[in-house]
Amino acid sequence: MNRVGSATAGLVLAGLSISSAPIRADDGSIGSAHEEADGTLVLRLRAEAEDGSALGEGELRYAPEDPDYRRVHRHLGSIPRGSEVPVRPFPKKWTKEPAILPPFERPPR
Repeated sequence: MNRVGSATAGLVLAGLSISSAPIRADDGSIGSAHEEADGTLVLRLRAEAEDGSALGEGELRYAPEDPDYRRVHRHLGSIPRGSEVPVRPFPKKWTKEPAILPPFERPPR
């Protein structure tokens, strides 16, 4: 199981809640994400029961040097500076690309 799958499973099993603000998703997303000034991706995710009741919430952080950074960034798509984007569900399996990719080249700010 990959890191995102493990974390999501952990949210469901643990009923973890680390955020005081509820994550609402009427758009089919599993949470929201934003990018910090240093490039770190911050994903606030939630797990729900079939009836829509929350089972747990959690936060995942991916620094640019994280081996899964590029995959997660590609999954999220473009994130306008200062904005949040919805996080659509992750695939059960990543594509066949290797887990460790060359560093993501960020344009200078």
